[in-house]
Amino acid sequence: MDAKDKGMRLTVITPEEEFYNGMVESVIVRTLDGYMGFLENRAPVCVLLHDEGSLQFREAGASSEKDMVHVSLNGGFAFMDEDLTIYADQARWEE
Repeated sequence: MDAKDKGMRLTVITPEEEFYNGMVESVIVRTLDGYMGFLENRAPVCVLLHDEGSLQFREAGASSEKDMVHVSLNGGFAFMDEDLTIYADQARWEE
């Protein structure tokens, strides 16, 4: 099994496009109740995202904490079953 096959699938969808689709090891997202972390095999959950939210994730095979990817989100919700799908009103890459 390749390192890119480990983890869980993260999909970020906006009304305009599929913003991101790939395998990740961990995800942190800002919800209405605070920050929530997601790892592979987590119990199913559906949570509302903060209007001025953020998303951080480490892609499968990343080597360090410096490899966290940062995205700004506006509204929406996250649904975790076997995979994590985030439906956001807006998403944009942070630099």
